[in-house]
Amino acid sequence: MRTPDIARFGQLYLQRGMWQGTRLLAEDWVAQATSRQVPNGPSENPDWEQGYGFQFWRCRHNVYRGDGMFGQFCVVMPDQDAVLAITAGVMNMQAVLDQVWVVLLPAMGQGALPADPAAAARLADRFAARDAAVGAASPLAAAQSGREFVLEENSLGLRSIRFSFAADGGAITIRDAQGGQPSSFGYGGWVVGEGGMLGPRGGPILGAGSATVGGFAEWKDDRTLAVQLCWPETPFRLTLACRFEGDRLVVDPAMNVSFGPEELPRLEGRAVAS
Repeated sequence: MRTPDIARFGQLYLQRGMWQGTRLLAEDWVAQATSRQVPNGPSENPDWEQGYGFQFWRCRHNVYRGDGMFGQFCVVMPDQDAVLAITAGVMNMQAVLDQVWVVLLPAMGQGALPADPAAAARLADRFAARDAAVGAASPLAAAQSGREFVLEENSLGLRSIRFSFAADGGAITIRDAQGGQPSSFGYGGWVVGEGGMLGPRGGPILGAGSATVGGFAEWKDDRTLAVQLCWPETPFRLTLACRFEGDRLVVDPAMNVSFGPEELPRLEGRAVAS
């Protein structure tokens, strides 16, 4: 489900089963599904011990929610007549809800908040700083553009990595036994397009097929390129620390969240003649 779909789903329940003047769910069902049916404590996380309905968790503050792995939330707030949809990528899901109760909930009222130009400017500066490239392209980029590095046998089942570079970014193609799809990246900001897929449950990249992926890269030094690939509407982001050593390539991959280790096995390869 995309984030807007999660919001619509929550809105259906907030409206007690009504959608655009049509009843889709029985009101009694909505009341039962979102009420405490069974206890689910004790827990060190307070929003995981407020009771459980029919696939819905009860929260503090008379709120209920549906949630999924690594911070996918559909938070319904009946007292505030509001729905909050969140697509996150974190291990600590309670920390996300804590921010909702501490920051967002106290600011919610009957009327609009007054304009705050200073806060808006600080937010704009923060986004600008986040997307700014740390370093310009390395002089090594031109020599490595178009080269394919055949990887040594590895537990991820990846066969090769290929780079192409331009003045403002480039693309990386990671191949396995099924093939590969190039994923574009930018130096000064994220580039979003069709690229390589993730494996099941955020596992190693699958070569077959394509998915929407965003890419961002920066040269840490003349020989080290850090590439981030992010799959929007999922919690997963892959970071590839790529070190060029002549004809050799060393890559340290890591996931931001994972059902297993976040640090993935090192990949080593050697360039093949084009």
